[in-house]
Order: sequence, then structure tokens, then C-alpha cells
Amino acid sequence: QIGKVWRYEAPQSNRYREFYQADIVIIGPYTMDCEVEILTVVAHVLRDFGIDDFRFILNNRKILQAQLRTAGITDDEAQATVLRGLDKFEKIGPEGVQEYILKRGVDPQTYERLMGLIPEEGPAGTILDTVEASLAGDECGLEGVRELRDILHLAEQSDLGGQVQITPLLVRGLDYY
Repeated sequence: QIGKVWRYEAPQSNRYREFYQADIVIIGPYTMDCEVEILTVVAHVLRDFGIDDFRFILNNRKILQAQLRTAGITDDEAQATVLRGLDKFEKIGPEGVQEYILKRGVDPQTYERLMGLIPEEGPAGTILDTVEASLAGDECGLEGVRELRDILHLAEQSDLGGQVQITPLLVRGLDYY
């Protein structure tokens, strides 16, 4: 569907209160096939517009939640604060994120423990192997790893090829939506 939508926030540069948005919704059983189907539709639309140089960057909320739990951040408010901080990583860098999170009550040792669980950028398989090893006791986190592995496998079988990447610091707080 394509339709007019409204954002509940003050207008900013290139962020309008009223705009058009295209949505894709799959109704029915939820599997990773659905995720790859949506990526495939978007890839076809981009290619039809003549855009060939694109990539899809993914992470999994289940992994992020497991990393927070494993680091000892279990309070909902603290988790939301940390996720908001991590979401700013590209804008304010590692020092800015650390300052943001520590100023909001997370102790430095817990912060360091969390950051030790988040792997560096690299090949998707390496990232997922590292995450899987660090979250060995967290079934929900391991489910997130399996989901991303399934998406990567299905993407490789489709025409998406190397356009799907895993980015461990990709975060969107639920309040964003």
C-alpha cells in the first residue's frame, strides 16, 4: 500500500510531519521466508527505479535483549536507555555513546561488559558465530541468531546475494515506532 501518513513530532530538516509512505505487510504465519520476501520486493522496486547500489543492514532485537540480560542490564528503563544510546552510535561515536549511557545511571563495568558482547563489524557468519558463543545460555538470543542465519541463507538463494549484511549496533528503540 502507498498512502499519506503523519508523524507526531516537530518538523525538522528533511523530516516532515505529513508525507507519503509505502508499506508491505504479510498476513499469515511468520517465518524468515516472509522477511526475505519483503527484502526481495524492496530490492525489485529499487532496481526498477534504477538504484542498484544498495544494501540491507539487519540486526535482531532478540539478540540485543539477550546481550543486555547477559551484561546484567535487566531493568526495562535501563534497557531502553542503553538501546537509545546505542542507536546514536553512528551519530556520536563510541565515546559519545559511552557518555550518554553512563550519565543515565549504567555503571562503567556493566557498560564494558555489554560492549564486550557486541562484536565488531565483519562478515555476517563471523558476527553470528561470535554472538552465538557469547549468548550460549540465552535461548531467546540464540533464536535471534538462528533467525538471522535463516535470512542470510534464504537471501543467498535469491537474487539478494551479498546485499544483506548484519550490523551488530543497528538499534531502533521501540518508542521510535
